[in-house]
Amino acid sequence: AQWQRMPSQLLSDQCKKMRRPNPKFKSLDNVKPAGHFKYRVIIQDAKAIKRGGDNDLFFVPALAVSNDEQAKEEAALLALLHLTPNLPHERKLPDPYKTTWLNTVKSIKQSSNPMPS
Repeated sequence: AQWQRMPSQLLSDQCKKMRRPNPKFKSLDNVKPAGHFKYRVIIQDAKAIKRGGDNDLFFVPALAVSNDEQAKEEAALLALLHLTPNLPHERKLPDPYKTTWLNTVKSIKQSSNPMPS
């Protein structure tokens, strides 16, 4: 559908809103098992003089996946969760990213609100 956006597109939009440069995606080598992919996404600081080093944000998903494009989108989803965890991105995300987003947000809410004993 035309209204749907991939996680990497939503992340680029958020970076523009925050006056940050576009996110940088880097494919990671030496991913085990062979034939699996993992990406690192770098979100640079909004102020040019602070870019590089400690002021940039780095995100790498814990698990590798068997598809290069999916690996990039998983990294973008992780960055979105950090930058904008309270925005309802599920309204724009296609499956399976919508499901991943909803499950992760639910898990975060449950872990931050422990059940009373």
